[in-house]
Amino acid sequence: MNKLGKFICVLAVCILAMIGIQLLLPKNAIVLKQFMGTLFYFVPAIAVWISEKKNVGKIFREYKVNLKSIYVKRALIYILGTAFIYPLIYICCIFLAGNVLGIQSFGQVMVPNEGSNLFGIILPENIVLRFSITYLSSVCFMLVAGLTYNMIFALGGELGWRGFLEKNLNIGYYKRNIVTGLIWGTWFLPVILFNYTGMKSCCYHILIQYIIFIVSSFLLNNVYQNSGSLFIPAAVQGLLISANVVNLTIGGDALVSQFTGLSGIISLVILTWLFKLIPQAKADIHIAS
Repeated sequence: MNKLGKFICVLAVCILAMIGIQLLLPKNAIVLKQFMGTLFYFVPAIAVWISEKKNVGKIFREYKVNLKSIYVKRALIYILGTAFIYPLIYICCIFLAGNVLGIQSFGQVMVPNEGSNLFGIILPENIVLRFSITYLSSVCFMLVAGLTYNMIFALGGELGWRGFLEKNLNIGYYKRNIVTGLIWGTWFLPVILFNYTGMKSCCYHILIQYIIFIVSSFLLNNVYQNSGSLFIPAAVQGLLISANVVNLTIGGDALVSQFTGLSGIISLVILTWLFKLIPQAKADIHIAS
């Protein structure tokens, strides 16, 4: 069996194990379930290690899990662009569809009332300031959560998706990213199933999640190729996971209005297109080795 076959087999075994653990463990085994859930996010990295049969240091060097090769300017564009532009695109999407066109399933953009308390800050009378403070609080949350624990969890997966699969899927650019998204989505399937089991819209949630993973594969592949390090797509993914503008939107159907719904897909597509407009790096500043 080749390396790619081993990688897929390890993922398949872990997916089945995750489902079995969730079904067989008693409901009061919360700590054990949380531990297994945390370990699950590092399964792609474990699958790479088993498939490559190399020590961790060599794998990290091969897949650029380091700070030495980072294109600093480009990395900052991707990280800050995601943190500031992605939620703004999402807000515009909700505003145009919900507020302007009146499509109820998208919800609406609602600026908090004056005098509202936001993390201990009393919001002023000026509506522009109220919007700006609320929006910037969401950006700060993304940066803090996205560049810490969410980035670490994302790195466990990126070693498999943007690292191993990018190297070992010997097919064209578009096919490679679509296949990567499908494998990524299938690996994540247990999480989706246990979150939406019993809901009538479960199948629609699964379909939307697969689309999100495919679009994200194109986005993060571009980030990886032009940033020089696997840390940067992991950081961008961590930011996307942490996206939160709950204080600026209200109502809507979850399948449409949330980051994990249609609005999120539209926002990801636009962000992917914007990042593609950034010229490829030729001579950029690197972090000194």
